[in-house]
Amino acid sequence: MNKIRPALVIALVVAMFAIAPQVTMAQKGAPAEQSEIAKMVANAKTAEDHRKIAEYYKKAAAEARKKAFKVDALGDCYKKATIAGEGPKGRYECKLEAMEYRKIAHQDEVLAKAHLEIAEKLEKKEKK
Repeated sequence: MNKIRPALVIALVVAMFAIAPQVTMAQKGAPAEQSEIAKMVANAKTAEDHRKIAEYYKKAAAEARKKAFKVDALGDCYKKATIAGEGPKGRYECKLEAMEYRKIAHQDEVLAKAHLEIAEKLEKKEKK
């Protein structure tokens, strides 16, 4: 049993270091992405423009769902460590973070749907 605890702690530390660079890179890239999508939205006039925006939001939603899954997995690691009597009790925080990513994914999906609806309306106008 004593051999399991150090291995579990090491696994948690490795997982934390594996995720940390991704979070840092995402934070560094966020402003550029946000300014690009803001420009796209501000300049959108055609159905094609709105379809591109919808595609952007669909990809963003998929990424957010993927992040939620990874954070949930990390939360499960914390749960196992806590049950074993080792490590921080970070499962609750991981679950909250995963919920935030799912909320972001839902919002992105709503925006994608809205832009697809705008694109369809513009296409109908063009056909008249």
